[in-house]
Amino acid sequence: MRRRAGRAFPVVLLTGLSLYYLFRPTGEHAPLLNAISPAAEWVSFHESPGRRYDELLAQPWLREILNLADVETDEATRFWIRELFPGEVLIAREGGMGVGFTPGWVLVSRISGRQTRLRLMLDLYGLDGYERVGKHNGNVLWTLFEEGQTPMTVTLANGKLIFVVHEDPQAIREVLERLEGRRHRFSRFRALPEDLLPEQAAPDNGFWLGNHRFRETFGVVSDFSDPAAPRLRFRGPLAERLALVGTELNHETAARLGGPATLAMLRMPGFSGTADVPLHLLAVGGAFRSPMALVNLPTLVLIQNAETEADARRQARERMNDLSHVTGLNWSSVETREGLTFLPEERMLRRLMPSEHFPASRWRDGRLFLASSGATLTRLMTRMDEPAAEFELRDVPWLDRETFLWMSGARMAADLGGLVSVLNFFPLEGLDATAARRWLRSLPHFELVGTFSEKEAVLELRHLSQE
Repeated sequence: MRRRAGRAFPVVLLTGLSLYYLFRPTGEHAPLLNAISPAAEWVSFHESPGRRYDELLAQPWLREILNLADVETDEATRFWIRELFPGEVLIAREGGMGVGFTPGWVLVSRISGRQTRLRLMLDLYGLDGYERVGKHNGNVLWTLFEEGQTPMTVTLANGKLIFVVHEDPQAIREVLERLEGRRHRFSRFRALPEDLLPEQAAPDNGFWLGNHRFRETFGVVSDFSDPAAPRLRFRGPLAERLALVGTELNHETAARLGGPATLAMLRMPGFSGTADVPLHLLAVGGAFRSPMALVNLPTLVLIQNAETEADARRQARERMNDLSHVTGLNWSSVETREGLTFLPEERMLRRLMPSEHFPASRWRDGRLFLASSGATLTRLMTRMDEPAAEFELRDVPWLDRETFLWMSGARMAADLGGLVSVLNFFPLEGLDATAARRWLRSLPHFELVGTFSEKEAVLELRHLSQE
């Protein structure tokens, strides 16, 4: 009997040690924030998304979004979500990483005792579609290279699963070196503005910390408990400035101009240089779409206060310069009796746009009107003076003073249908007609609404009944 017990003891000891190393809490107490640099622009924390995944997946709005993105949610996907994201998860956007010091995304998931088990699975089976791109202190680096996509690199270290999306696959080494204490960490130089979060705890919250383009900070809290209208709540200086735009008079002017033909509206504080001048941006469809090659596209209209006509023309040129920086397309302004007309310097663009529909600006009653089509802007401003514009205000759903954003999925689907039809006959590189048709079928089920109060701004995705 004693001999049998003596023979069994090594087996029991080996089994116990194996279980310990497979499930030991590696790196359990190390803060995930240690992986982030002081130059981070965005940081968010998510409590056990793997455990909450099935609950979230039961929400009808999320199922619709996954269908839009053509994402499968089979049992294998659910298993890996639960396996890879069992505890706290951090997502961050770094201002500069890698050889070129360009922005990138970092995701860190606390997996603790699952690290050894997952490492064993990686060593035995590898990662489908991923390539080994080196090692860092014994941790194998795996990268997914897909044409037209930013490389994604993954590794396991210190009880954590780490993903980095960046053009330089070796940028993940910076994250690992911060976890090892060999690079500057966020918490050594900065603190999160936790006063920007509501008092009640939430499983998902984050902070925009600012960059050279947008310096203002704000806190974000998600509320996905309502199956018909998930929300994001924003607090900070930006939300407070949004409340100030509610006092200006351009909101009703914008409603009269766009009327029921509006498919999207955004009102916000002004851009740099005119930060104290609020603006409205409308996308107008229906009978006020503008021709572009073979299709009619929604017309974009910007409305902003301007004391004099000279101020209006200066602001119009500044806005077109902003557009040039974003798109890389240059515009030359020509003065006319009505205002400014902007000519595209790109010859191909001139061929696609009828000359009467070149971008143009107008000034009236102390306001700048800048539109993507001069001819359509003239029609809109003529309609604004008609009695019908006053009568149709009753059909404008975003007229409330507290509304700063409104987008209609139904209107977007109706006004963009022509573009999808063209894609069926003339496929364009990078545009999938099948995916576009799928979007058009689901868009009518959604409406995006942004409202503000004295303390916060709320972004609400309304999932409309399909009946």
